[in-house]
Amino acid sequence: MRFNICQLETSHFCNDDLDLMARLKKAIPSHLAYACNFWAKRLQSATVEADILKEVRDFMQIRLLYWLEVLSLTKMVASAVRALMLIGEWGRVSHALPYYWTGINELLF
Repeated sequence: MRFNICQLETSHFCNDDLDLMARLKKAIPSHLAYACNFWAKRLQSATVEADILKEVRDFMQIRLLYWLEVLSLTKMVASAVRALMLIGEWGRVSHALPYYWTGINELLF
């Protein structure tokens, strides 16, 4: 994921007003679209550990907008709300690792 993943010339148009099919096929492979849509659900089965908490925190601080862009372009942005709720719930189960989690709930809520 990266900024302007489909290399659009402008962000002043709605996605529905653009012909994005060729760009989407090139820039967002099916495995990336799948991962963006379901990573938070998969995270639910992961054990809360310091390294995973750090990765989630880094994701929220660095890649959140890239993730939302992919969801928007693939017409799955509605899944972001549920994903953010799942991430917040998953993070709350850890009381022993507050350093890594500090600030994530503020990013979410």
